[in-house]
Amino acid sequence: AGRDVLVDLSGECYLLPQSFDAWDLPHKYIAPSSGAEARVLSRHLGVTALTAAEAYKRHVVGPGGAAAQRLPAAARDAALLRMLHALPALAAQDPSLVAFLCTEAGSWLPNSAGKLQPPSCLYDPRNLDLAALLPDSCFPAAPFSEDEMVLSVLAGQLGLRTLATRDTLLQAARYVEGLACRVEGRAANSAEDGALASSTYDDDADADSDMVLARSKALLAYLELEAARLMAPAFSSSSSSSGGGGGSSGSMQAGSTPEGAKHGRRFGLFSRVTDLFNQHAPLLQGKPAGEGSDSQHKQQQQQQQQQQQG
Repeated sequence: AGRDVLVDLSGECYLLPQSFDAWDLPHKYIAPSSGAEARVLSRHLGVTALTAAEAYKRHVVGPGGAAAQRLPAAARDAALLRMLHALPALAAQDPSLVAFLCTEAGSWLPNSAGKLQPPSCLYDPRNLDLAALLPDSCFPAAPFSEDEMVLSVLAGQLGLRTLATRDTLLQAARYVEGLACRVEGRAANSAEDGALASSTYDDDADADSDMVLARSKALLAYLELEAARLMAPAFSSSSSSSGGGGGSSGSMQAGSTPEGAKHGRRFGLFSRVTDLFNQHAPLLQGKPAGEGSDSQHKQQQQQQQQQQQG
């Protein structure tokens, strides 16, 4: 890209759209320096001109995300942002582009850790409930998460997730469980290394413990709020499976075991999160003040009433 290269136009050559960066593309792709140059190459010299949609398909995303993996991260992100901003016009130019980005393109959108993912595997950070439940790696990288128009395109056309499903909550619960295990591991290491070394673990352990508590509370609150929506498929499948009137009691019992186990696993998520919350939430030692005196007062009243009746 830093030097001019002579290209044999009698071979396979392609003309890139104007303002489309060539990056490290093979020399058969020609980036014209002006509109006049592009017209001469295309009309008079027979060089095949690529549309912007074709160029993005081949060289920014690529089948299976191959092109996105090859490009330098900064150049890739800049090109992807331009593509997403121009997607309405690009889709009008090539109606198959949106479907291509959702399926054949595979993993091309970077998450906050820089790993490329399909848009349908990431979540919309504008949903504050999701942001409170899931780790940062479940959301697009900052240049994409901070652009409202890009998020609207990703969520509206390319499958970015906007709601939590049961699988999402399982993922959130496993994340909380991993944090809890890390806190417990640090505590064990601190106990083994002695009091002097324990001070080095305190800050990190406190931060992780606070995160476990906060995310457990968020997960329990979301489960309570969205339980009807999340469990509706389970209840409907249970109703349909138990709707048949015939059959012996033996066949009904045999058929009920896997269904019951399935429901047990679903409700087990709530139990597991509750356990995690109880393990890391501050607990009140003993009865609340006044509780014991109130019960004694009630007993005295009952004894007085019995004496009066007697």
